[in-house]
Amino acid sequence: MCRATKSASASNGSANDDDDVRRGIGEIYAASERFKALPKTESAAIARELMMQANVVRDVMRELAALENEAETEAEAEDGDDLRFLVDDFDERELARARGIGVFAQACFALLRALIAPLVREKTADATALEPMVEAGERFRDAVEELGAGAYPPHDEDELVGYVNACVMCAKEMRACVVAAGGDESDAEVALAAFVAASEIVASEIIKPSSPSS
Repeated sequence: MCRATKSASASNGSANDDDDVRRGIGEIYAASERFKALPKTESAAIARELMMQANVVRDVMRELAALENEAETEAEAEDGDDLRFLVDDFDERELARARGIGVFAQACFALLRALIAPLVREKTADATALEPMVEAGERFRDAVEELGAGAYPPHDEDELVGYVNACVMCAKEMRACVVAAGGDESDAEVALAAFVAASEIVASEIIKPSSPSS
């Protein structure tokens, strides 16, 4: 903005200078609009970053939700993406595993929504306590993205379980940050408990079920 202001004020009256002034004024306006859109507080900036992470998780959730449509055919996929996996590309076990990962992605998004929504509404959250939550959120987002990619065959069961465990570890870190920032401890604990339960189901019963004992 400072550079644009200097450019706009450096006119000597020539036609070229007038063009420079107009461009400078346009740059000042664009810069001021970007400035107005910036978060006004550190807590707001952190909340915005967390919401962006949640949006990525939501995208993974929606992509995997498409596998629920058993009626999808190759003819329906001919509208642009030839590389898209269809239900017929999975065997029965792979499809069950992929759908289970999709359900877990829904749990991931639900957790983030439960942890982040109060922070967005709360104006007095401790920004210092929330800063580590952004880092944990980035690792959580990355693990969910890897799960989404790994849901398509061929599957590496151990790798998928590792991503689920990474999500749980990050979730516990984020829950601790919420409490340290002044969030409701009981609500955060309930959200985390539901998420951990979902992770145990997807890891031990869907991704890599134990062999039945003889």
